[in-house]
Formats: sequence, structure tokens, C-alpha cells
Amino acid sequence: MLGRGVSIAMVAAAALSLSSGAGVTATLEEVVARLEKLERENKAIKSENASLLRLVNGEKARKRLPEASAPITSVEPPRTVRESFASVTPPRSSWSGITVGFGGGYGWGQSSQTDSGFSRAGNPICIVNPRACAVAPTPTGVGDRDPATVTPTATTPVTGGDALPADGWYKVHNGFVGAHTGVNWQFGSIVVGLEQDIYWSGIEGKSATCGAAVNAPHSCGTKLEAFGTLRNRIGYSFGSNDDWLVYGTAGVAFGQIKGWDNLFRASGSKFKPGWAVGGGIEKQLANNISARIEYIHLDFGKDAYFDIIPNVPESVSLKVDLVKAGLSYRLGQ
Repeated sequence: MLGRGVSIAMVAAAALSLSSGAGVTATLEEVVARLEKLERENKAIKSENASLLRLVNGEKARKRLPEASAPITSVEPPRTVRESFASVTPPRSSWSGITVGFGGGYGWGQSSQTDSGFSRAGNPICIVNPRACAVAPTPTGVGDRDPATVTPTATTPVTGGDALPADGWYKVHNGFVGAHTGVNWQFGSIVVGLEQDIYWSGIEGKSATCGAAVNAPHSCGTKLEAFGTLRNRIGYSFGSNDDWLVYGTAGVAFGQIKGWDNLFRASGSKFKPGWAVGGGIEKQLANNISARIEYIHLDFGKDAYFDIIPNVPESVSLKVDLVKAGLSYRLGQ
């Protein structure tokens, strides 16, 4: 458009110059030469306009993509597969949540049976085994006491030289299996929780020499038929991503305990409370599963479980040490 306008104007000017000058002559060749010159000038102007347009468009593109025009000074080499995995930081493990699981182990300990004793006079044991009713000499050396002078009845407990205790002490041991559940809360590296468990047990023991101190040996024994605990836990998590936990634990215990004595074929069972204390270590595995090893001490104290004869209670004590292993599954993770 610009070149065309210039050409027409200049042609008109040339025509005027040819027609207006007095005494000036112009030939047709001069007009043609003038027109060719104007056409060349018009092409030069068009070429210059095109160059300016390309320069403007290139500057706009450079401003839109400045990074494209920047020179490349270095190229980062590709990372290996091992480097890519090493740069990924694994998530920190969490011990918070509700857990369920199962486990088992082995227990060992000590049990005893004691009573206040019973009188010799009229007692069936004196008929079956008279040696059991023998009276030791008195410290003064006066001589043996006559058993006939003992007046209490067979159902009346006595003490001292007139008492015939049927005591026994023996070890208990065996395995157990059961389940547990609990809940934990984590605060940094500190983990606190509450756990309950219950186990079916074969832990038992007996002695064939209960009452041997009075020359009336017989068998007696104790069995822990089932037990459980309700305990607090407090621990410390450690490891590269907190997947280890070491903890201490304490709480209440309860057990179904049976005691028996074959002197007069007497026995009894009782649901007995006690206390528990211990500790353990736990490791988180894949898929919300953790494994643990734990030590727990149980003490059920001493209590009367049955009467060996009427009005003569037999007291049973039981203490047990447990080593157990288990697996836990953490819900909601």
C-alpha cells in the first residue's frame, strides 16, 4: 500500500512537470525512464518495510520466551535408578492407633499351699498313719506328751505341737496362647498406650511330698487355667524412621486358679486379681503389622481356695514369669 501510493503521486508529479514548464520538451522515453526509477524506489521501500516487520515480530517473541533465547551453558546428566530411590525420604512410622493381635509363650514360677494345721485327736490321718501323730519331745526333756491329753476335735485348727500342717512348695511351668488389643498415642518419640490381653494357659505344677514335714507325704498342686492383664504402656521409638519401640508396662492381672490337695481329696478354684509388671521391644513390619517380644511378671498373692478339712482353709500362692511373642495389626493406617 505504501509503495503503491508513492508511485501514483510521483507519476502525477511527473505529468505536471511535463505539462507545465514553458519551453520544456519531454519525450516519451523520459517518462518511461522516470517511471522505472520510481518503481525501483518503491520496491526498495517495500523491502525495508518487510525487514522492519520481521525485526518487530522477533523482538515480541523474545520477550514472551526469554528462557528460549538464553544460551545453554550446562546440561544435568541423567540420574541412575539407585540415585532416584536414594533421594526419596521414606515416611516416618507412626505408632498411634488401635491394634489387635495374637501371641503366646512360656511361663514358669513358684506356688505353695499352706494351712494352719489340724489336731491329732480323732483325726483320720492318725488312724491311717500313726507316725504322723507322734509327738516330739519337749525342749525341757520331760518326755513325750500323751496324745490322749489333746482335747480339740478334728475340725478345730490348733497350733504348735498339736498342729499337723499339710504344706507344700513346688514349681509351675508350661505354655500359653491368646490374644491382645490396645490403643497407642505418639508424641514425638514418646509412645503411651493402654493394652488388654487374655490367654488360655497350661501353666501348672505339683509336689508328691506335701505334708512330708509331719510324716504324711501326699500330692498337692496348682494350675493357672487362664489369665489376663490390663496394663499401661510407655515407650520410646527409635530407628531410621521410628520403626522400633522399646517400652515398659505395668497394671492389674487376673487369673482363674485351681488348687488341690490329695490328703483328703479337696480342691477349689478362684478368679483371683493380682498385679503385672514388665517390658518389651516391638518392630514395625510391612502392611501395618508389628512383631514384639515381651517379659511380664505376674503375682496373684496368697489366698484361701478350699478347706482341706472343715474349718481348716488351704491357702494357695502363685507367682509366674512370662516370656511371650506376638504379632499386632494396626487399624486405620
